[in-house]
Formats: sequence, C-alpha cells, structure tokens
Amino acid sequence: MLLAIDTATHTMSIALHDGTQLLAEQSWQAGKRQTTELAPAIQRMMALC
Repeated sequence: MLLAIDTATHTMSIALHDGTQLLAEQSWQAGKRQTTELAPAIQRMMALC
C-alpha cells in the first residue's frame, strides 16, 4: 500500500495505491491549514478503502 502526500503548495493532494490500482485520491485548497487538515483527511480516505 502506498500513501502519496503532496503539501508543496496551497493545494494539498493525497492518494492511496495498492500496487495495482489507484484506490482513492483527493485534492483541495488547504491554504495555511495543511497541518490541521492532513491527518483527518488521511483517516477519512483510509476508512473508505
């Protein structure tokens, strides 16, 4: 399982890949809230998969 995280800009992206296919991905404008939004977003994504 691969969890990809991009926080280089104000647009955050996370994705989950199982080695064969993309299971989930999400991008959103986080601005300066990256620190507070990252962990909950990962938890929600993992719960869906």
